Amino acid sequence: MFFSTHSRQFTNDALRDEFSNMFETLERADWDETLCSLEYLNAELIALNSIESQKQVIQHALKIYPENGALYLILAELLFKNSETVPAHHALSLAILLRMILALILCCTLIQMNRSRP
Repeated sequence: MFFSTHSRQFTNDALRDEFSNMFETLERADWDETLCSLEYLNAELIALNSIESQKQVIQHALKIYPENGALYLILAELLFKNSETVPAHHALSLAILLRMILALILCCTLIQMNRSRP
């Protein structure tokens, strides 16, 4: 007979909750499986209190998603926690700049849409 232990229960309710959480995570990540996986990995690294590993993962993710302001915000927080204030300010500035650019693009789009109305 084989015995094993699992950190999570595999009941119908637990599986339903797990799938529900996964779909919510996918929706937050705009159905991007890589960003979804990144969120799960980051949660595990947070639980391990591994700031250096988190920093490395986020820095690699920024090579794939350089326009993702949320990743710069996470990186800034990690850098501040690690007392790396100058790089943290740089990452925070990039996060703010990307948000402002996104807001500007949205405003321009809305203005253009209003102009095209009869």
